[in-house]
Amino acid sequence: MTIMQIYLATYMGMCRGLRLILHRTNREVREPSGNDIYLFKNLVHNHQAHKHLLDLGVKAQLFNPDDIPDNSRVIVGPHSAPPSVLRMISERATLIDTSCKFVLKVLVVAKELSKEGYCVVFIGNSNHEEAEMIENAIPDSFILSSENDIDKLPSDKPLGLVSQSTQTLERYLKFAELIKASGRKVKIGMTVCQETHKRQSAVIDLAKRVNKMIVIGGNHSNNTIALTETARKYTTTWQVETADELNPDWFEFEDKVGITAGASTPDTIVDSIVNRLQEINLDVMSKDTSITSNKLRWNIVRMRTSISNIFFSMLEWVQHLRGRNPTDI
Repeated sequence: MTIMQIYLATYMGMCRGLRLILHRTNREVREPSGNDIYLFKNLVHNHQAHKHLLDLGVKAQLFNPDDIPDNSRVIVGPHSAPPSVLRMISERATLIDTSCKFVLKVLVVAKELSKEGYCVVFIGNSNHEEAEMIENAIPDSFILSSENDIDKLPSDKPLGLVSQSTQTLERYLKFAELIKASGRKVKIGMTVCQETHKRQSAVIDLAKRVNKMIVIGGNHSNNTIALTETARKYTTTWQVETADELNPDWFEFEDKVGITAGASTPDTIVDSIVNRLQEINLDVMSKDTSITSNKLRWNIVRMRTSISNIFFSMLEWVQHLRGRNPTDI
C-alpha cells in the first residue's frame, strides 16, 4: 500500500474576481427576462466550468459580434474585448461587461505609455484576448511572444512594455532585461495580475518541499500552464483537468504530493482530485494526520468561499443601486 502525504498550496484555485463574475453570470442566466443570453468568447478558461454555464441555460458561445442576435443579452468575460467590439455589442444587445480590473489595467497602462511617446510592446500570447485588445486600441503596438522576435522591435524609439495579466512576473522581467540588453530604451509597466503572482509564489514554495506536484486546470488556461511550467523547474509535475486523468502508477511509497490549481479551476474539481488521491491510498490516508490537516484547511477555504459569495451578493446589490459595474472592486 502506497503511503502519501498531500500538501495544498497556500494560494490556489479560482480567484476572487472570477468567483464574483461567475456568481453574477449565474444570476443573469436565471433572470426571467425572456431574452436569450450568450457568451462572447471565453468567460472562463476551464472546460468543466464552461460546460456548467451552458447547462444552466447560456445559449451559445459567440466569437464574432456580427453573429450576435438583436435584443439578446451578451456576457463579455474577464479578459474583456477591444472597445470597438464592446460598442458593437452594446448597439445590438444588452451588454453585460464583466471585464477584470487587472485586465483593464493592461489597457490603461498601455494607453498611458503610448501618450507619453513610447512604442507599446505587449509581452504575452499572441492569440490571447488581451493581445487582441491592445492591437485594436493601439494599432502601432507590437506583440512579443518569443525571445527570438526581440530583434524585430523598433530600435529608433523608446519602448513601453506591458505584460499579459496572467503571465509570470519572472518571465515578464526576463523579457524586459533581454530587451534592455539589446540597447533599446525601455519603460516597464507593471501589469501582472496580483492573483497570478500569489499563486506563482505559492507553487514555488510548495514545489521545493514535495517530490511530486499535481497542477489542476484547463489545458488552454495560460495561468495554469504557467503554474505547471514553474512547478516542473523544481519537481516532477503533471497537469490534469479532471480526476479521471490521475494515474495511480504515478505515485510511489512515501511520496509527498503537492497540489495547486489555476485561477479558473472550480472548487468541485479540486475536491474531486483530492478525493481521488484518497481513494488511491484509502486505508493509509484515513490514519494520516497530514492528510486530515490539509483536508481541514481546504474545507476552511471552501467555507471562506461561501462567506465570500454572500458578501459578493450584497456588494453586487449595492453597486447596482449606485449604477456601477460590480466587478469594479
